[in-house]
Amino acid sequence: MEASNKYMVFDAGGIRYAIPMEYVGYIVTTSEKFPHCVPPRMPPYVKRIMRMEQKLVPIVDLIKFEKGKELKEQEHFYSLILVLNYQEQSVGVLADKISLLTEQEEVKLEEDIVTQRKVLNFGGENFVLLNVPKFYKEIKKG
Repeated sequence: MEASNKYMVFDAGGIRYAIPMEYVGYIVTTSEKFPHCVPPRMPPYVKRIMRMEQKLVPIVDLIKFEKGKELKEQEHFYSLILVLNYQEQSVGVLADKISLLTEQEEVKLEEDIVTQRKVLNFGGENFVLLNVPKFYKEIKKG
C-alpha cells in the first residue's frame, strides 16, 4: 500500500515514529520557558501541563504512555516537544530528534503483525505510525 510523503518523523526514547503532517502544530525545545505545572493525580505519562498560545497543553512521554507500569522509573531527558493538533486540542509529545521525510523517498505503509500497528517504511527504515485520533481518545480516558 502506498502512502503520501507528507510525514514528520521523530525519535522518542529509542522508538522511531511517523505522524501525518496534518496533525503537526509546531515544535519547541524543552528549554523554552512556558508557564507550566504538574497537577496532582495525573497519569505517569503526562510530564506537565504547559500554557502555549492561550491553551493548556499536556506534555506526554510516549514511552511511558505505551509501556505504562512495566517501564522502570528511569527518566529520559528529551530536548524537543512536538505539539500535535487534533479537533481544536493540542497535546505535546516529548522527542529526541524530529525531521521531515524527503519527497524523493519511496514510502510504504505496512501492518506489523506482532504489534498490530501500522508501520511506515522508507529508505529501508521502519517508523511506527502514530494513530493521532486513537492517541487523543486514550489520553482523554487517562
